[in-house]
Amino acid sequence: YFGKKAVAASKMQNDSTLQANCIMALATAYNAQGNYQAALQNFQMALDKCIKLKYNKGIAYCYGEIGNTYKNTGGNLKALEFYSKDLDFEKKIKDNLGIAGAYGNIGNMYEALGNFPTALDNQLNALKISQSINDNQIIGNTYLNIGNIYTEMNDYDKALEYQSKGLSLIHSQGDETREAKTLSDIGVTYQKKRNYSSALHYNQKSFEIKKRLNDLPGMAISYGNMGELYELMGKYDESLLYQGKALELKQKLGDKTGIANSLLNFANCYYNQKEYNKALQYSSKALPLAKEIHSLDLTKQAYELLSKCYEKTGNKDLAFQNFKNFIAARDRMLSNEKTKEVTQKEMEFNFKNQQTIEKAEQEKKDIAQMAKSKQQRLIIFGVIGGLLLVILFSFFLYSRFRITSRQKTEIEQQKLIVDKKQKEILDSITYAKRIQTAL
Repeated sequence: YFGKKAVAASKMQNDSTLQANCIMALATAYNAQGNYQAALQNFQMALDKCIKLKYNKGIAYCYGEIGNTYKNTGGNLKALEFYSKDLDFEKKIKDNLGIAGAYGNIGNMYEALGNFPTALDNQLNALKISQSINDNQIIGNTYLNIGNIYTEMNDYDKALEYQSKGLSLIHSQGDETREAKTLSDIGVTYQKKRNYSSALHYNQKSFEIKKRLNDLPGMAISYGNMGELYELMGKYDESLLYQGKALELKQKLGDKTGIANSLLNFANCYYNQKEYNKALQYSSKALPLAKEIHSLDLTKQAYELLSKCYEKTGNKDLAFQNFKNFIAARDRMLSNEKTKEVTQKEMEFNFKNQQTIEKAEQEKKDIAQMAKSKQQRLIIFGVIGGLLLVILFSFFLYSRFRITSRQKTEIEQQKLIVDKKQKEILDSITYAKRIQTAL
């Protein structure tokens, strides 16, 4: 309501830049409410105005937010398209903060598409730039994104290492929305690690924050996560309850990725209860949706479930066909070569990062050594100067001593002469007295 009023008021001001900003604010509000269609329409309108005005800040913002909106609706390829436009534009205007953010968004999309090496490559680019500008917000997000990639690759210890780094930074910034997402992601990792008590703990903490913030997309994710968790714990009634809440919210939001995921969760739950026809029904609905959003991971899961369901219901031909499709999707998503490539990329990044750290440390040591050497030289010069002063003072004292000694010798010699003369005089007087007495 207030966003619409602001747009109307800005038109009366005849200020095109103000109008563009108000339309972007309105689009952002629609996005937060889950009204993605209205968000896309307004972001596109704002983008057109910003391009006409050559308003660079607005152009970059619109590219990124249009990408986010497509991502929220499961339009992964369209999201990737706009994130790529955002990256190109951020490079053009030389905005390192924007470049780092765009790399992170592109990495997230490649992760959703199952291309983990390219996903990691983009995230490492984001990390390198964000570290160079010391932006802890993007550093925290990137740690989290890298952790999520490792979760998808089933390297859970590595995932938790990066996710914990991300949580520490994000918590210190007081951003509850991002903290809730991080807690949720850590819960997923613990769930896949089969540490269900820790998984439930982190999911519940995440849900409490999301509920307080009225974060509907986030609440839908938490409902789905808790539904999966209860299913793994064998609590199927609780699982179906939470999956139902998740599916309802995701359908309301138009989140195709979330809907496909919830359908597969329903299918898994029914399969584990040996209700194979219901499992077949839900996995059949999930498959075309997973293909539509180009999610290789969800497509793989759907084929696997369909294969298992057809096998249990006695349809061997369809079971075998879906199993072959599952194997093909799995191999495309993460081959051995891709695993090696991911490891190699991280090793290269760590090596370059370590080189940078070592270079910085060496520079610090060199500076400290130079300072130490300078201090030592000052001490040496001070000691030499002091010794010279002592020598000069000693020479002065010695000279004075020689002069004094020479004067003393002269005085003593003069005293002897005086004494001798005095004796001669006294002897003369005594002799004269004798003569006088004799007369």
